[in-house]
Amino acid sequence: MKQIRYVVVERECCGTCLHYHQHYVLAERGRPYPLWYGHCTAPRSKRRMPDEVCEYWKCADKDEDGA
Repeated sequence: MKQIRYVVVERECCGTCLHYHQHYVLAERGRPYPLWYGHCTAPRSKRRMPDEVCEYWKCADKDEDGA
């Protein structure tokens, strides 16, 4: 059985940004499969790859106050 592998990234790139939204497609049996692109909403919507970097990066794991 084929298994999907996910890459864990701990650097300031679009894939770890609060403003980045990953795109998916439905694969076999209705399971979501991540594509290698998405979109960014800061300051306007634009197409981005998860490994790109831009000046609007903000950590997706932290709260607004930085805690």
